[in-house]
Amino acid sequence: MMKSLLSMSLLTASSILLGADLYLCGDSIMADYRARDPRPCYGWGEFMQAHCRENVRVFDLAVPGSSTASWRKSNLWQNALKRVQKGDFVFLGFGLNDSDAENPAAFCTDKEFEQNLLEMAENVRSKGATPLFLTSTVTYQEPPEKRARHALYNDATRRAAAAGKVELVDLNAKFLPFIDAAPDAGRYFVLKRGFPVKNWLDYDPVHLSEAGAQCVAKMVVDLIAENHLSAQKLFQ
Repeated sequence: MMKSLLSMSLLTASSILLGADLYLCGDSIMADYRARDPRPCYGWGEFMQAHCRENVRVFDLAVPGSSTASWRKSNLWQNALKRVQKGDFVFLGFGLNDSDAENPAAFCTDKEFEQNLLEMAENVRSKGATPLFLTSTVTYQEPPEKRARHALYNDATRRAAAAGKVELVDLNAKFLPFIDAAPDAGRYFVLKRGFPVKNWLDYDPVHLSEAGAQCVAKMVVDLIAENHLSAQKLFQ
């Protein structure tokens, strides 16, 4: 009888787990561009579903040009929270636009960024879901001053994770040395487009190519497994 009850409990837990949804909230590096014609680039969120277990659904809500500040000032964050249910996971991948002082709609200081992340994590937990922070990628041949600026916001993400006891995927710590060492690093970025795309630069060292987005998606899944994070349950 006891063995039967245990088996039923495990089956129920497994069913709940496999029905969990994964929400991706972030900026252009994570966003889904499959419906855009012409396609400006690839986002690593586009490739997450392929890594997931059966019945785990991925909802890529990432918005190009956005930041924690713009999400919280608009309806983006409230609309995302309305969809999140108990048992779901919410990945928060911001920082590149938060650090851009030339974009007042997105900019916030690294201290404000840290606080924004902590408040967003608490919002997720209030829904009975699990937040996860990600540090940001790098740009191709990133100049030292830009790398230093981005480092401030990646450090803020790490501080927020420690202060809020939020699980962290330190993507920057893995992607940066990979790109610095890769002899063919340029192939992971868009760089020179063969056709014009409205509101996107012709030369783009920031956004990912298909190879880059696939690489980053796998890095995210691998880091989750390597660090035995709770989101590991979502993936094959």
